[in-house]
Amino acid sequence: MSIDFKLELEKYFPVEHDSIYQIFDWEKIRNFLDFLESNNEKGGFFSRADSGLIWERHVLESVYHVYFILKKLPVSRETMVLDVGSGQGLPGFLFFCLQNPPQVILLDSGKKRLGLLESFCGENFSKNPDFCFRRVEDFKGKFDLVIMRSVIPYPWSIEMVFHLVKVGGYFIPFLGKLNLNQELESLFLKKFGFDFPETILLEELKFLGLRHLKFLKKVKEVRHSLQRDWSEIQKEIRKVNG
Repeated sequence: MSIDFKLELEKYFPVEHDSIYQIFDWEKIRNFLDFLESNNEKGGFFSRADSGLIWERHVLESVYHVYFILKKLPVSRETMVLDVGSGQGLPGFLFFCLQNPPQVILLDSGKKRLGLLESFCGENFSKNPDFCFRRVEDFKGKFDLVIMRSVIPYPWSIEMVFHLVKVGGYFIPFLGKLNLNQELESLFLKKFGFDFPETILLEELKFLGLRHLKFLKKVKEVRHSLQRDWSEIQKEIRKVNG
């Protein structure tokens, strides 16, 4: 693809473009973008309406999300990052595209989309993120940073990932509009061991619509004898949202 990433960043982020450009491996991002575009129909990555806007509406958005997280939190080669519901690899694969990437695991219960990325990586890179095809509630491990891009509605996403975040680590859901029941959010935070989050409106992404990040720090380990099944949580979501 012939896109000039430097010019694109300067166009969308006139103040921060140079800082963003310096932290990423743009050859990896170019290869990833080519993969998304050439496999979009086969993998069902994005809607037909978005098929010509994959860079602007999806990759560029995740680039800025990752950049902003690195402004707020220390991320090194030793940092363990888990992308829940990774699908075609967004946003987790963009952590792999950093100049100094952390340890990245891309998790998804289905292999249709993420399996294509796994094959692509095996053919194009000598070192790759780890791929795992399991349901999040059945997955085990402790991570410094767990991220999620609109897979499970917030704040129920807290319940789905709390067991995967280290004490002192963060869960950062990527959110659009915030039409939020604050009482319900407080209940989930307290129940699953998280501090009240810092909520940040990403003004720089207003050209895509409203975009928010929440930085939820895990402050204590909690033990629950039974973890609810996803089907039970879905029923609760439908009931609350009407």
